[in-house]
Amino acid sequence: MLAQVPQLDPEAAKDSPATSWAPFKVYNIGNNEPVELGILLLQLKSSWERSR
Repeated sequence: MLAQVPQLDPEAAKDSPATSWAPFKVYNIGNNEPVELGILLLQLKSSWERSR
């Protein structure tokens, strides 16, 4: 747990996780519906295998 809420650093590059105080992004992968992690991983694996 963090001791404080992360604050945006105005000097940091806009999309640079390397310079952000909280270097993480959250993506809505389920189109506003919950998605089980196992299902997501299977879909990623399937997509990766097709692209090979």
